[in-house]
Amino acid sequence: MTLKFALEDFFAAFNLNNPNLLVAGNKKTEENHAFSTFFKYYAGTIAQQDIIESRQAMGGLGYSAYSRMNEFMEENDINLTWEGDNKVILQQTSKFILKNI
Repeated sequence: MTLKFALEDFFAAFNLNNPNLLVAGNKKTEENHAFSTFFKYYAGTIAQQDIIESRQAMGGLGYSAYSRMNEFMEENDINLTWEGDNKVILQQTSKFILKNI
């Protein structure tokens, strides 16, 4: 639920700054990129952890094709890799944070 509120704030700030984002040297562009990459990392990782935990909670049925948990894992797995591997994205976000301390 925390992610929902954070994303709402992010999109509100993004829409407020949208006309100025393409101006060269704008700090908001870097900030928006850092937030969006972190949200991609966080949402994908949390979803994968939740799917794994749900599958384990189902016991043997969680590994059965009837539960469709394998489908959920396969569908979410791509979210950890596309548009940049999550580990690389987290490094980009960390670099932004350390640069702006």
